[in-house]
Amino acid sequence: MRLVREFECCAGWAWCACSDSCALEVKVEAPVGNVVGYVKQSKYCSGPKFDVLDAERRPVAKIKGPYCMQLNSFCQGEIDFDVFTVDMATTIGKVFKQRPGCFLKECCTKVDNVGVTFPADLDVNVKATLLAAVFFIDFMFFEKANNNNNNKISDIPVFLGFN
Repeated sequence: MRLVREFECCAGWAWCACSDSCALEVKVEAPVGNVVGYVKQSKYCSGPKFDVLDAERRPVAKIKGPYCMQLNSFCQGEIDFDVFTVDMATTIGKVFKQRPGCFLKECCTKVDNVGVTFPADLDVNVKATLLAAVFFIDFMFFEKANNNNNNKISDIPVFLGFN
């Protein structure tokens, strides 16, 4: 599985994410070279939103984060991004980050506890795309770069092992 995020000049601003040139997006390939879906930032003013799209760019789910990311980033516990059906009527899962419970521990280690829940009968390509959303959201909201080149990262390898 490979996640690809192309460089977009001026991308990432919440209020203009409805424009293709301003919205951040990650392409999901599984196996490498076979596109199975996309996670795309949506325009928002009351908490981050993402569209989960299939390989033909048709919406298959939506993700909505907490209202105040800055406030939640200092809180302990779990930060949830709810996964909804396309019509936003039903919650079908969540993307989450579990805080280590101690601000000092988070500042001094590089350990992250992130995950996703979804129905077992969900299409395997949508599952892979939701897994990609975990890394995309973690990168956008929780990772701190030590340099100013963090927007130049375009290819994020993901290695998974299952028993």
